[in-house]
Formats: sequence, C-alpha cells, structure tokens
Amino acid sequence: MSLNSQLLSGRSFKLVDFKMTHGKLLLRSPMDLDRGFKNNIDIAFKLAFYIELPLIPFAFYFDTPVLEEEQKIKDCLGLHLYPETNIYVLASGKLRYLVAARGVSIEENDLELSESSLKHWGDCE
Repeated sequence: MSLNSQLLSGRSFKLVDFKMTHGKLLLRSPMDLDRGFKNNIDIAFKLAFYIELPLIPFAFYFDTPVLEEEQKIKDCLGLHLYPETNIYVLASGKLRYLVAARGVSIEENDLELSESSLKHWGDCE
C-alpha cells in the first residue's frame, strides 16, 4: 500500500500511543460517521528513535526527506543512520515533521478510541 493512499485523504491524525521500550509509535485518525469515516486509520511506526510531531491533530501527506532533514537527524542523534533506517516526512502545509524509524504500517480498523492497535501488531512492515 502506498504511504499516500486514499485512506489519509481529508483526515487528521493525532499521536495516541508510544511504547518507548519497543520504539512503537501510533498515530490515529478516528472514525467520524458525520464526515463519512466509518473506521479508524492507524499509522504505526516500528523502532522509532527520532520523533518530531505536534500533539494536536494534524492532516499530512508523506513526502521525501531533503538532505537538510537527514542531516538534522544525524546531528541531533550524534551518529550515522543505520542502512535500514527510514526518515519519514509528514508534510502539513508549510510544516514538515520528521520520524526516523525502521518501518511503518497503515491499518484501517474499528477499535475503540481507548484501544491501541500497537498490541495487535507484532511488527510493522
């Protein structure tokens, strides 16, 4: 599935769960029947070790990191990125938020707002 699938279109996401010990990060756009969103959309990052996100809901699309963004993460962490590390840019208007992680998965579900899908995912793709 493309990271910029139609599942993301017109939806706002919020940070709802983070498992520090496993580096799992969950963003969710909740179902909203009034807007025609019949299910939650969950975006889970695996082995996230750099997170730069707002705590309020925001709409975004995935974009390609530029060299300055990659260097920013390297400078912040004081190390070279492992080859299997991905830098995800969540672009929202003129703002660009960064997540460095091993992988990401996108899932549609009907879980309760208080229920995290991270416990259902042993791994993110």
